[in-house]
Amino acid sequence: MPYAAQGIAYFVANPSLWVLTLGPLVTTLIVGLCSTIGIFVIGFYPQSLLLEHLGLSPFWAWILALILVVVEIFLTTLIYALVCTPCFVPKIFDRVLEMRGHRAVLDDAPDRANCGHSCGACCRVSVLSRIVIVIVSLPLHFIPVVGTIAYIWMNGSIVGWEAHQYYFDMKGYSYTEQKAIFESHRAKYSSLGIQSMYLELVPFAGFLFIFTNAVGAALFAADLEDEFQKNQRNYGTYSAKQQMLYI
Repeated sequence: MPYAAQGIAYFVANPSLWVLTLGPLVTTLIVGLCSTIGIFVIGFYPQSLLLEHLGLSPFWAWILALILVVVEIFLTTLIYALVCTPCFVPKIFDRVLEMRGHRAVLDDAPDRANCGHSCGACCRVSVLSRIVIVIVSLPLHFIPVVGTIAYIWMNGSIVGWEAHQYYFDMKGYSYTEQKAIFESHRAKYSSLGIQSMYLELVPFAGFLFIFTNAVGAALFAADLEDEFQKNQRNYGTYSAKQQMLYI
């Protein structure tokens, strides 16, 4: 089962995770409802009218305006995620790792990421790269349907990598080491990123999927730890960090 889907199922099946997200979920619901209604009410008709003035038929102007509104809602979700979620997503990540039997990962972390440290992560190269790609690839959305699909495929890998930034911080990996792990599991990271972006494109509900996507990323990390523990005998005197790079 894809990790994004696993995240939804695991979140629903474990009420202890609900407690961690109750406050953020209420805030998210309010932000999601306001942004969805606001963007549709304020942005849909003017954009449709503008596209008609640019020469599109009323039908295609309506379709493209609808796509643009959905994208704008997604971008609102992205900004919200980059600015607000780093403060509480790590708690979800920690709880899932602990529930999967990997408390040692949390205890051995060289520098536990507190709220301030996590919020500062949005200024890192990975996130800045994502923002640049988002801006550069925005014109793709003017190509109905196909453009949005291409946009998600272009950004999927980066989003998947970013989903494990907190995990990589706990493990103490450098950029080079992170890239080595990413390359050895590129298909899974890309799949996770693409699935997450599609879910976050869903108007209003996309905000809720921020949390389930975090659960899915944590389950992926737990699977990596399981694989490491299963195969650690094969690595002789390698350090734990070096061993991890070869799973």
